[in-house]
Amino acid sequence: MSRITWVAVLTGLRWARRGKRLRKRGTRHTGRSLLTGLVLALGAWAARADLPCVAYEANSLPQSEGWEEHQYGGGADLELIDGTLVIDGWASIAISDFFHQDLTALPGPNQYLRVDWRLRVDQVQGFADPGMQIASPKGSVVLIYQINRVYSLSDNTWVGYFTPGDFHDYTFISSDMETYSLYIDRTLSYAGEFVGLNYPPNIEWGDYGQGAASVSTWDHVRFAVVAPGDVDGDGDIDFNDINPFVAALVSGTDSGLSPCALHAADVNQDGAADFGDINPFIDLLMK
Repeated sequence: MSRITWVAVLTGLRWARRGKRLRKRGTRHTGRSLLTGLVLALGAWAARADLPCVAYEANSLPQSEGWEEHQYGGGADLELIDGTLVIDGWASIAISDFFHQDLTALPGPNQYLRVDWRLRVDQVQGFADPGMQIASPKGSVVLIYQINRVYSLSDNTWVGYFTPGDFHDYTFISSDMETYSLYIDRTLSYAGEFVGLNYPPNIEWGDYGQGAASVSTWDHVRFAVVAPGDVDGDGDIDFNDINPFVAALVSGTDSGLSPCALHAADVNQDGAADFGDINPFIDLLMK
């Protein structure tokens, strides 16, 4: 029996037991229990579904994958090492070397912008560098790094701390492009606001500021406008989303789904598709 089938059986049994206790509370709970079992059972035959998104995985230099490179002070040394991009601007605080891509869509109703990056800050000289910017007509957020913490130029404060010398996962989420949440290693670190007006919508990252020097190693940078639950990316949430949802739940990055399909499966927006997303997903299906 496959892993997914076992998940279906075990989860179905769990909900069946719970359904017994809930029968006296109304038919909605019983229907929910049955639908949960159906979600997991149908998911036993999970199929691939791709949701359009931008995902840089450090398989080649960013400029060869549609990112515009902006260099100042001679630019940094770029090197691909074991599936990561090393940006070395240590030679001078005058160096800035970052990558830019336009945001071609902004969040609509029941959607949000999600930006994910995995980064190790190796060396920093000066106040802070490297950095990440997310900009829209409603303002921008600029996050810059010290060796063990993150500073928001937009909020003028330190917004997160992390263990130096290690890779860490960062997730930025905004539904209105006026406020945002920043997660570090799946833990909410800060909730802040965009600052300024009339910025062209874009994402920028890399050796971001002149006046500081850094060496940083980037594993990936991904962004997309996501509709939670629309895992197959067809514009609505229906039974066609069940198979890819369960594939994301059970197999994660081994499911064959695109990174942004995995984002859509993270219905509760806690940074990963897991069992905590089952109930929110069912709520969306039942609407």
